[in-house]
Amino acid sequence: MQFYRFDSRNVSFAEYRRLTPGLGFLIAALLKILRIPLPVRMALPYPGEIQVREPSELPEGVYGRLVPFIAPCEREGLRSKLFYQEPIIAPDSRTLGVALLSDDRLTYGFLAEAENNTAVGIQRRVDLSLITPLSNGRMIVTGRSKQNLDSPPEMEKEVLPDAPVEKVIAWHRDRLRALRGPQPVPIEGRLEDFILKIERLGFDYFIRRRIYVPMAEAEVEKLRAAKPLTKGRAALVSNLIWVAAMITVFLGFRGCSLF
Repeated sequence: MQFYRFDSRNVSFAEYRRLTPGLGFLIAALLKILRIPLPVRMALPYPGEIQVREPSELPEGVYGRLVPFIAPCEREGLRSKLFYQEPIIAPDSRTLGVALLSDDRLTYGFLAEAENNTAVGIQRRVDLSLITPLSNGRMIVTGRSKQNLDSPPEMEKEVLPDAPVEKVIAWHRDRLRALRGPQPVPIEGRLEDFILKIERLGFDYFIRRRIYVPMAEAEVEKLRAAKPLTKGRAALVSNLIWVAAMITVFLGFRGCSLF
C-alpha cells in the first residue's frame, strides 16, 4: 500500500489565506517562501479500501455525537448506509466517516467526525458534504465546512459554513432544481465503489499538484511507531506553527468533505 504525506510547500497563498487567516497565514506564507514544510504527522494511503464498522465498534461517544447530524439527514431522505474508516496513520488524530444515500440514489452524503490532539486538548468537528453526479461527468457538491484547498475541476462546490444540516440539504436541492443543462444521474452499484471513486478523484488532483507526495517505507514505519503528542509537545508545535494542527484536522476528513 502506497502512503502519501501532505507537502504544505505546494499549497497556494490563496488556499492558505482561506485555511488560516491572520497570523496563521503570515506564518504559513513565510514558511512557504522559505520552502519549509509544516509538521503534519499523517500518512494518507491511496484510496483502495474502506474499513466498514458496525455502530457497536465505534469509539466511545462517537455515535452519540453523530446522531444530531444523522437524524436530520434521515428525516430528509438521506439514509445512513455504513460507517467506515480508512487505514490512515495519524498518531494525533482520528476520523470516522458515515456514508448516506438519498432514496432516489441521486445524492451521496458524507458525514465525517475528525478528532485532533492539540495544545488546548482534544478538538472535534463534524462536517457534511453532499454530492450529486451529473450526466456530463461533473458533480454538484454542497458542504457545511469552509472551502479550504481548491476542489478538483470536475466538482462545482458551494459551501454554507457551519449551517444546520437541514439548510445544507435544502440548498443542495435548490441547486439541483435550478439546473438547466446536464441533469443528475443515479449512483449505480455498490456505495463503497462510489466512495472510492470520489476519494480517488480528489487524491489524484492533489498528487498532480504535488500537495500529496509519496512516502518512503521508513517514513511510514517511523510514523506508525510514533506516540501521540503530549500536551507540552503539542503546545510547542502549536506555538511554533499552529496552523499544522488545522491542516491535520482538515486532512482527516479525507473523502468528499475535502473537496
